[in-house]
Amino acid sequence: MNRQETKQFLSESFYEGVYHRELRLSAKEVELLRQLYPSASVRKVSNHTVKAWYDVCLNRPEKVPRTKRVPTEKV
Repeated sequence: MNRQETKQFLSESFYEGVYHRELRLSAKEVELLRQLYPSASVRKVSNHTVKAWYDVCLNRPEKVPRTKRVPTEKV
């Protein structure tokens, strides 16, 4: 895959709230993944010469803090 195809593939892989995937990637694709998602954890789970399987986990976006509930008085 060329750079643009790889970017599209990665974007589609982590679409709609998906933060964890196992992907088969080449060394160049892993390099691009790390550039696009610098805080992602990438762990190689198999050894192959051309492409290997990687466990990829993106950091979830921080949640907006909830407002505190005001306790109601019991009557």
